[in-house]
Amino acid sequence: MTTYTAGLKKVGRFWKVYVRELDRTTQVVRLSEVEDAVRDLVNLLTDEPKSSIMVDRNFILADSLRRRIDEARTRRAEAEALAKKASADMRQAARQLRAEGYTVRDVGEVLNLSYQRAQQLSAAESVKATAHRRKYDPNAEYGNRVR
Repeated sequence: MTTYTAGLKKVGRFWKVYVRELDRTTQVVRLSEVEDAVRDLVNLLTDEPKSSIMVDRNFILADSLRRRIDEARTRRAEAEALAKKASADMRQAARQLRAEGYTVRDVGEVLNLSYQRAQQLSAAESVKATAHRRKYDPNAEYGNRVR
Protein backbone atom coordinates (compact mmCIF):
# COMPACT_ATOMS: atom_id res chain seq x y z
CA MET A 1 0.00 0.00 0.00
CA THR A 2 1.21 3.45 -0.92
CA THR A 3 -0.02 6.58 0.82
CA TYR A 4 -0.55 9.79 -1.14
CA THR A 5 -1.12 13.17 0.49
CA ALA A 6 -4.04 15.22 -0.81
CA GLY A 7 -3.75 18.94 -0.05
CA LEU A 8 -7.31 20.31 0.00
CA LYS A 9 -8.26 23.93 -0.58
CA LYS A 10 -11.75 25.34 -1.10
CA VAL A 11 -11.93 27.37 -4.31
CA GLY A 12 -15.42 28.65 -5.08
CA ARG A 13 -17.80 25.71 -5.36
CA PHE A 14 -14.98 23.20 -5.74
CA TRP A 15 -12.22 21.63 -3.69
CA LYS A 16 -8.81 21.85 -5.33
CA VAL A 17 -6.94 18.61 -4.63
CA TYR A 18 -3.16 18.74 -4.90
CA VAL A 19 -1.38 15.37 -4.82
CA ARG A 20 2.09 16.25 -3.60
CA GLU A 21 3.79 12.99 -4.57
CA LEU A 22 2.71 13.41 -8.21
CA ASP A 23 2.85 17.22 -8.33
CA ARG A 24 -0.61 17.14 -9.94
CA THR A 25 -4.00 18.61 -9.13
CA THR A 26 -7.60 17.60 -9.65
CA GLN A 27 -10.86 18.95 -8.29
CA VAL A 28 -14.00 17.65 -6.64
CA VAL A 29 -17.33 19.13 -5.61
CA ARG A 30 -17.67 17.21 -2.33
CA LEU A 31 -15.07 16.11 0.18
CA SER A 32 -16.53 12.60 0.04
CA GLU A 33 -15.17 12.38 -3.54
CA VAL A 34 -11.53 13.11 -2.62
CA GLU A 35 -10.32 9.55 -2.08
CA ASP A 36 -11.80 8.27 -5.35
CA ALA A 37 -10.46 11.25 -7.32
CA VAL A 38 -6.94 10.75 -5.93
CA ARG A 39 -7.06 7.01 -6.59
CA ASP A 40 -8.21 7.65 -10.16
CA LEU A 41 -5.44 10.20 -10.72
CA VAL A 42 -2.72 7.98 -9.26
CA ASN A 43 -3.93 4.96 -11.19
CA LEU A 44 -4.03 6.97 -14.42
CA LEU A 45 -0.47 8.26 -14.02
CA THR A 46 1.26 5.28 -12.40
CA ASP A 47 -0.89 2.19 -13.20
CA GLU A 48 -0.87 1.43 -9.47
CA PRO A 49 -3.99 -0.57 -8.52
CA LYS A 50 -6.64 1.60 -6.87
CA SER A 51 -7.04 -0.91 -4.06
CA SER A 52 -3.44 -0.36 -2.95
CA ILE A 53 -3.70 3.45 -2.74
CA MET A 54 -4.21 5.14 0.63
CA VAL A 55 -5.11 8.83 0.82
CA ASP A 56 -4.09 11.18 3.61
CA ARG A 57 -6.19 14.38 3.55
CA ASN A 58 -4.52 17.66 4.54
CA PHE A 59 -6.72 20.76 4.66
CA ILE A 60 -5.01 23.97 3.60
CA LEU A 61 -6.33 26.67 5.93
CA ALA A 62 -5.32 30.16 7.00
CA ASP A 63 -3.04 30.13 10.04
CA SER A 64 -5.57 32.01 12.17
CA LEU A 65 -8.28 29.47 11.36
CA ARG A 66 -5.92 26.54 11.99
CA ARG A 67 -5.05 28.01 15.42
CA ARG A 68 -8.73 28.50 16.25
CA ILE A 69 -9.51 24.88 15.34
CA ASP A 70 -6.54 23.61 17.37
CA GLU A 71 -7.64 25.69 20.39
CA ALA A 72 -11.21 24.39 20.08
CA ARG A 73 -9.98 20.78 19.95
CA THR A 74 -7.79 21.39 22.99
CA ARG A 75 -10.69 22.93 24.90
CA ARG A 76 -12.97 20.06 23.91
CA ALA A 77 -10.43 17.52 25.21
CA GLU A 78 -10.08 19.50 28.45
CA ALA A 79 -13.87 19.68 28.83
CA GLU A 80 -14.19 15.92 28.30
CA ALA A 81 -11.52 15.30 30.95
CA LEU A 82 -13.30 17.66 33.37
CA ALA A 83 -16.65 16.00 32.69
CA LYS A 84 -15.13 12.58 33.39
CA LYS A 85 -13.66 13.87 36.66
CA ALA A 86 -16.98 15.50 37.65
CA SER A 87 -18.81 12.24 36.94
CA ALA A 88 -16.36 10.29 39.13
CA ASP A 89 -16.74 12.89 41.91
CA MET A 90 -20.56 12.63 41.74
CA ARG A 91 -20.39 8.82 41.93
CA GLN A 92 -18.10 9.05 44.93
CA ALA A 93 -20.33 11.65 46.63
CA ALA A 94 -23.45 9.53 46.01
CA ARG A 95 -21.77 6.46 47.51
CA GLN A 96 -20.53 8.44 50.49
CA LEU A 97 -23.99 9.89 51.14
CA ARG A 98 -25.53 6.41 50.96
CA ALA A 99 -22.85 5.08 53.35
CA GLU A 100 -23.81 7.85 55.79
CA GLY A 101 -27.43 6.68 55.73
CA TYR A 102 -29.05 9.00 53.20
CA THR A 103 -31.89 7.50 51.18
CA VAL A 104 -31.60 7.39 47.42
CA ARG A 105 -34.21 10.14 47.18
CA ASP A 106 -32.19 12.28 49.60
CA VAL A 107 -29.05 11.67 47.54
CA GLY A 108 -30.91 12.88 44.46
CA GLU A 109 -32.07 16.02 46.24
CA VAL A 110 -28.64 16.83 47.67
CA LEU A 111 -26.86 16.29 44.34
CA ASN A 112 -29.67 17.83 42.26
CA LEU A 113 -30.22 14.59 40.35
CA SER A 114 -33.26 12.53 39.47
CA TYR A 115 -34.07 9.58 41.70
CA GLN A 116 -33.08 7.21 38.89
CA ARG A 117 -29.70 8.86 38.36
CA ALA A 118 -29.00 8.92 42.10
CA GLN A 119 -29.83 5.23 42.23
CA GLN A 120 -27.49 4.50 39.31
CA LEU A 121 -24.62 6.42 40.89
CA SER A 122 -25.20 4.87 44.31
CA ALA A 123 -25.36 1.36 42.90
CA ALA A 124 -22.53 1.68 40.38
CA GLU A 125 -19.84 0.38 42.73
CA SER A 126 -21.90 -2.43 44.20
CA VAL A 127 -22.92 -3.69 40.75
CA LYS A 128 -19.32 -3.63 39.52
CA ALA A 129 -18.07 -5.26 42.70
CA THR A 130 -20.50 -8.19 42.56
CA ALA A 131 -20.79 -8.69 38.81
CA HIS A 132 -17.42 -10.37 38.48
CA ARG A 133 -18.23 -12.82 41.30
CA ARG A 134 -21.43 -14.12 39.71
CA LYS A 135 -21.10 -17.34 37.79
CA TYR A 136 -23.61 -19.14 35.67
CA ASP A 137 -24.49 -22.65 36.80
CA PRO A 138 -25.92 -24.65 33.87
CA ASN A 139 -27.43 -27.15 36.34
CA ALA A 140 -29.38 -24.42 38.15
CA GLU A 141 -32.89 -23.39 37.23
CA TYR A 142 -33.13 -21.01 34.23
CA GLY A 143 -32.15 -17.47 35.16
CA ASN A 144 -30.67 -18.35 38.55
CA ARG A 145 -27.05 -17.66 39.21
CA VAL A 146 -24.81 -19.25 41.80
CA ARG A 147 -22.24 -17.27 43.72
